[in-house]
Amino acid sequence: MKRTKLSACLLVTLGLVGCKSETGSLLQIINSPAWADDCTLPAQPTLYRSTGLYDPSGSDGYIMTMFLQNHANQDQNPASITGDPNVKPQTNDAQLIGYDYCFYRGDDPNLTAYDPKGKGLLVDCDDVPDDQRGFVPTGATVEAGEGTLSTLTYVLDHRDLRALYGEDFDPIALRNPATYGNPTNATTRSPAWGDFPEATSSTVIVNIRARAKAQNGSTIRSNWFAFPVRVSPASITTFACTSQVVTCADGSAGVQGSRLSTSCGAAYSGGPFTCEDVDTCQ
Repeated sequence: MKRTKLSACLLVTLGLVGCKSETGSLLQIINSPAWADDCTLPAQPTLYRSTGLYDPSGSDGYIMTMFLQNHANQDQNPASITGDPNVKPQTNDAQLIGYDYCFYRGDDPNLTAYDPKGKGLLVDCDDVPDDQRGFVPTGATVEAGEGTLSTLTYVLDHRDLRALYGEDFDPIALRNPATYGNPTNATTRSPAWGDFPEATSSTVIVNIRARAKAQNGSTIRSNWFAFPVRVSPASITTFACTSQVVTCADGSAGVQGSRLSTSCGAAYSGGPFTCEDVDTCQ
């Protein structure tokens, strides 16, 4: 991994004054918070995820949650940057501007090329193909003095997934059980599976880091944070709740069972969801 060495000012003051760039020691992605039962992201989370579940048949993008902390000291004597003595922003507050990320399949045969010495190091995003890298803009502030922020961004949209599973991969079409078929049979399964493995799910590793600016214009980059996501088409959209077509008492066709009932946009990214009873014969 490429690292930016700490300058003397960082080692002594944990500040950014006089530094042009800092990587991974001041701004830190600590973990990925779990969603609360009410589909909110706690400001001070107590539960965290070690892996994610993503149903791309229900959402065009995985919601990546992150808990960030700014280890830079607060400026005890902030200076005015406008001439107004009442306007003195904290120099070391981190103004987020976006996230760099890359992604690759857990079964990628090129992993040995990314880590040729087999040391188990984080895959360097500079080594993966261009279509497996991205940048997502954002806007937020992580205050200096150990300030924290629970935040989120979208990664692994359908275009990203097609870089891994081929141009024919169509998670929307896989909502239909007839199209979904038997994904473990590569001979008879639908072309909508593309180059997806002969399985119902596939693990994708996301490497992500935050990019920010301090008030003095210095660039701040967080650590790289690696997070495995299990991509499982239609697992929530179609198969989380079960129903069946039946013949009603009057001879008409109906549906009985349960169906997905949620207003939570995070339901397809490991968030909470519920099933409700359905009986169209009544």
